[in-house]
Amino acid sequence: MRSDEQNLAKVDSREGVDRLNGQFYGRFPYPWRPESFHFPVDPTLAGKMLAQDFGDFAHNRPPPRRIWVAGCGTNQAIFLALHYPDAQVTGSDLSVTSLDLCARTAKAMSLGNLELKRETILEAPYREAFDLVVCTGVIHHTGDPPGALAKLGAALKQDGAMELMVYNRFHRILTSAVQKAIQLLSGGAGKADLETEIALANELVQSFPAGSLTAQFLAQMKGRPEAMVADTLVQPVEFSYTVESLAAMAQACGLEMVAPCPNNHDKAAGRLSWNMAWSSPKLRDRYEALVDLERWQVTNLLMAEASPMLWFYLQRRDSRFPRRSEREMNDAFLGARFRKTNALQNYYAAQGDGGYAVSSRQVPYSATRRDAVIGRLFDRVDESRTIGEFLQEIGVQQPETVAGQARLQLATSGFPFLEAVQSDWI
Repeated sequence: MRSDEQNLAKVDSREGVDRLNGQFYGRFPYPWRPESFHFPVDPTLAGKMLAQDFGDFAHNRPPPRRIWVAGCGTNQAIFLALHYPDAQVTGSDLSVTSLDLCARTAKAMSLGNLELKRETILEAPYREAFDLVVCTGVIHHTGDPPGALAKLGAALKQDGAMELMVYNRFHRILTSAVQKAIQLLSGGAGKADLETEIALANELVQSFPAGSLTAQFLAQMKGRPEAMVADTLVQPVEFSYTVESLAAMAQACGLEMVAPCPNNHDKAAGRLSWNMAWSSPKLRDRYEALVDLERWQVTNLLMAEASPMLWFYLQRRDSRFPRRSEREMNDAFLGARFRKTNALQNYYAAQGDGGYAVSSRQVPYSATRRDAVIGRLFDRVDESRTIGEFLQEIGVQQPETVAGQARLQLATSGFPFLEAVQSDWI
């Protein structure tokens, strides 16, 4: 039985979907050319923040030495190579065009730690080869997402980390609907061609009548890069998930969801946390009594389109690093001592000739608007006392009530302002 929730009209086989994606991203290389590539001045910062994203404030997780960016597109492998200069990065993709653009960018930056390969995830040969596997926005476009995730898991070392993003079902309802409509307007899934579809997509964006949610959705595409319009409205194959279905797929592949992964999309949308705030003590107590996965499910169901992206860290279920719950991460954060990082970034800026050149300027990481408590905490932090002790000093009687937001906004890869120097957690 085929669910009507997905855009699967063009699916005939795993190999057929790979051919479709190769053609699609050959015509519409994704993502579009960025104006800059930012990366930390401190070459060790990304590795430390990765450990802290897992709640490891003793930094027992070593920084990754081998990284696989599966479905790297035109530039994601570049970012990983810049963030982890001491690691060897492998970037894989189906699109020759995307890989060519990526290679040209890497050459302009003289990156020596990046290898690019044209290959499909579904036939990847890797076995326990990588410390970090990054795959965002990819497996939901394959003909077999569970098979693709199994391949990613097989490539991961026992104690490795995986960064995975798949589409949130509640984010994609209008997207899937418009994709199917364009296929029908183009003559049906079997006859639709990319040039006809992108022309119809642009026509819808420019002329769709106002007054509906679809009109609001299409209006967001006005003036956007062609690659973005195509990836949103014309992509030929699309699965989407909820927290529940993603967790089930991960478990079937021998993986477990560990923690949400901070990302720029949720930062820009103001969706920083998977934890809801409640005015009702009865609902709050029941919600907070749930284990992480059930709590995230409730957030996904009730917040629906306003819930964060399904962007999570995973690890193998046989990892020697036991999974820590969010409560355990927050307790570890409160018991650790921190120092302020050198939270500055270098960056390569786009040049008129199509290349990139490193800037002579350094820029700070952007911080979200902190509330008064977290702002005062950051101002005071030094290595002399723990986070919990500093919170009590500034008048927070129950530090655990603000630990989650403070940890997220001060000591994660999304907000890398504090690095742990001592922790009681091993």
